[in-house]
Amino acid sequence: MDTTTKLSERVSRLYHVELIVPETTWRSETELSTSYGDWHKPKSDETDVWALIEYTSWSDYSGSLVDKANHKTLTDSFDAASFEDGIDYIDYHGGHGTRALAVRLSSLDADDPDGWLESIVDTLEGLEDYPLADESLHSEMEMESQNEAWESWAKSDFERALLKTLQAHFEAQDNFREWLEYCDVSDFATDAQVSEWFYTLADTSNTYWVNEQGEDMTIDVEDVLKGCSERAHPETKARERAVWNEIYQLAQSACTDALLGGLL
Repeated sequence: MDTTTKLSERVSRLYHVELIVPETTWRSETELSTSYGDWHKPKSDETDVWALIEYTSWSDYSGSLVDKANHKTLTDSFDAASFEDGIDYIDYHGGHGTRALAVRLSSLDADDPDGWLESIVDTLEGLEDYPLADESLHSEMEMESQNEAWESWAKSDFERALLKTLQAHFEAQDNFREWLEYCDVSDFATDAQVSEWFYTLADTSNTYWVNEQGEDMTIDVEDVLKGCSERAHPETKARERAVWNEIYQLAQSACTDALLGGLL
């Protein structure tokens, strides 16, 4: 590590930063704008230069949770270094959830008795080799996004697909098929059971959550229910069969209760 070069110079040499000069707001000639894109490339006579950090920018349609995790890691480091938003760094905002982060190079050359500035630069340099600053934070964000997706759409999609699968399986049983046409999964299973089935079947079918862009996680519910491959390990097949046996038994029991109760 080069300990003789100024921290600002080390950052200015990184390939994943863009050197910029922020624009001011229409309200004041000294207040810096936080609107995404309100900057220009440094001119030869401009010395107050900032580093726009590539791996901290994302939106609803670009970037990913990796960039969001990096953004939080660095803003937390800025706060620890007593950096002031709008003075030492800018948290840019734009349309469609766009975010970006820039740091004032001169702020990195202040006194650093606690080593926070050195730590910030070490993090930025580390992004050159591996564009994720904190794997643990990233994993937490992925889990949060998965939970949000499960509650907002994946659970209901899985339940609809599960009922269709049951209808196909019991097509020859008129009473059961008729009951399945109007029932809900909640008629024979708890939310905890549905969640356990989903994640077990996702695991046995090798179907995974994916974060392609923005903050959202997606998963192919149809693939979750496709079943494990013929070449799967016997223990994997046994886990899958156990899930379906439980589903069949609970659904059949609920259907029988409905018949006895005169609901069919």
